[in-house]
Formats: sequence, C-alpha cells, structure tokens
Amino acid sequence: MATDPLMLYVPFVPGRGPQPFHVDFAGPPVLRGNHSVRYGRHAVEGPVALKEAVGDGGAALLRREVEIGERLLGRIPEGEYPVQLSRLIGYSPLAGPRRVLVTYRRDDLAPVADNPELRSDELTALLKDLLTGLAWLDHARVVHRRLRPEHLRWEGGPLMIADFGHAAEAGRPRGRPLGEVPWDSPEQLEGVGAADSRDDIHAAAVLIARLASREPTTTSAEVADVLARLDFSFQRLLEGTRAPRAADRPYARQLLRRLDAGTGRGVGRAEGADAQAPAVLWRRLDGERAVRAEFEAMRAAQHAFRAETARRRAADTPGAGLWSAGSRAVSGREPRGSLASALRAARRAPATAIAVVLTAGLALVLVAVGAVTLIGVVR
Repeated sequence: MATDPLMLYVPFVPGRGPQPFHVDFAGPPVLRGNHSVRYGRHAVEGPVALKEAVGDGGAALLRREVEIGERLLGRIPEGEYPVQLSRLIGYSPLAGPRRVLVTYRRDDLAPVADNPELRSDELTALLKDLLTGLAWLDHARVVHRRLRPEHLRWEGGPLMIADFGHAAEAGRPRGRPLGEVPWDSPEQLEGVGAADSRDDIHAAAVLIARLASREPTTTSAEVADVLARLDFSFQRLLEGTRAPRAADRPYARQLLRRLDAGTGRGVGRAEGADAQAPAVLWRRLDGERAVRAEFEAMRAAQHAFRAETARRRAADTPGAGLWSAGSRAVSGREPRGSLASALRAARRAPATAIAVVLTAGLALVLVAVGAVTLIGVVR
C-alpha cells in the first residue's frame, strides 16, 4: 500500500493552513452518487475515508459534512467522542470543500439488513451502538435525516453512524421535503416544522424491525405489520417510535434505557472506555436536562412577571373603563382608573378633596392676577 500525503485543514484552526496527513490507501476511489470514497488507514486515527466531491452537488454535501463535523467536535468534549459516530479529521479549502477526511468503516450494514443472520448478542450490541450514537447526536442537537443501512458502517465491531451530508441542527426549520417512505417521518417528508432528533427515531424503528424480524419492509403497512408481530420485548422497546408527530416519539436515551432494562446492564461487546460511554452520556444528558429545566423555569417566571406588569398597567390607565353595573357585576369591583373610583375615593376623604379644590382655585386666581398685571405693564 502506498502512503499518499494529503494537505488538509484541521477543524477549528484553518489559520494554521493545510497540514500534512499520511494515509495508507487500499485501492482506487469508489463512486457513490455525487462523491467518491477512498478507503485507507491513518497511523493515529485508524480506518478512514477520503471523500471527494463530484460536481457542485457533491461539494454542497461535503460542505455540510464539514459544518456538522465541527459542530459535533465542538459539542462533544475531547476524549469523550464516541466510536459510534464518524469524526471529522480534515478538509480541503472552504471554497469547496472538494475533499473531506473522516473516520470510517469500509463495510456498511446493508447486507446485514437485507439478510439478517445475527446472533442475539450481536443484535443487542448493534442496537446499543445505534441508540448510543443517536443519543450523542441528540446531545449535540444534530439530526442525521438519512438514517439508512448504507450510512451505518459495520465490520463486526462497534456500529458507526456516518455520512452527515444531509444532517441538520435540531430546532431549525426542516425546509424542503426530504426522505422516503417508510423510513422518514411524515413531518420530514412534508418539510414542515422544525428538525427534531426524534425524526431519526422514526427511521431507526424501521431498521430495528427489519433486523429483529428478518423480514424486508418496504412500505409503512409492512413495517406496522412486522412491529405488531414482534416479540413483546421488542414491542416494548419500539413503543411510540412510529408516532406521526416527533413530540410523541421517545428520545434515543429513553430507548437505550429500555434496552438496558430489558437485557440487563453491560450487554454488548464493548469493553473498557467504550463500555463506559452510556454512563458518561447519562451524566451529560442529566446535567443538560437540569440546565434546561432551570432555564424553562426562569423563562416561565419572566413571562408571568411580564403578564402581571401588563395587567397592572392596563388597570392603572385612566379611562381604561368607566364604572358600570355590568363591569361591576363581572369583576366584583370597580376599575382602579375609572371616574367612579376617583369620586368614591374623594367621598372617603372629603378634607383632601376640599384641599385639592381650594388649591386649584387659588392657582387660577394667581394666574388671573398675573395676566392683568402683565397687560398693565405692556400698556
């Protein structure tokens, strides 16, 4: 194998200029739609793939992959990046980018999904890796939007979610319709609302149903039929995953906890640091959930304060409503800024009212005297 030097920018530090990467490539590039993929191995990163754009469409996909790759690197702390997600290593100048180097696996899950012949422990490990990867994407607020067997890389070890060219930030408008039946959610197919990490759960349910049942599923009706005939443990795992609305579907972390509860802790082939990934993820998600809850409480208090302030201002506005039997019957008390309220207050304090009237009269007399004096001076 020949070692080809690549000059690529490193994520977050483009100011350093292109840096050399030495990759041992195995074989020529393989064309995949509007980009090519060349598999190789890096001395530090392990198995990698060099993606090169073919046409403007390919450049747009790779540009998006760089954006999402940097987002993942920025939101997942160094040292905790999971093996279940492909990781951005380097890319060509931003004018393209025409080249992107990422961690990768040569084989995908398509042959297994089409003819699933997995042992029980292999299936459990695959599901755990899939849901762990999706939970990390949810943590980074990234939606893959093209979760398919060909974008899930697997060579018998940990499953890797790859190819983020169609991914979006959670909370952003879904934009144009994207996807196919039965994989993608109705909202994504219609391009309505905001992207949600639970869009990927809809697609994951199709894949899990296919792996668990060993039956091909090409329509929504077939998926529903397979789900209805699955073992109870799988039905419990996938409960709610095909709901039409994202808000009604579970998060990946909820599915992962269901899986752990149904099969026992520590199931799967991962050992050492990989086995601790879910525990690290729980701590981060729980911390993030606490921060979000505090923020929501502060926002609710702010909204309540603003509503109360607006109510008080409306009540204190003069002429906000004349006193009437109808309004009194509804509210049980008179408006604070009404004429009747002022008169009733004057009746409660007659001395104050008389003082106010005398002061006003004296002021008018002084103004009149001043005016007469001024006229005399002018003459």
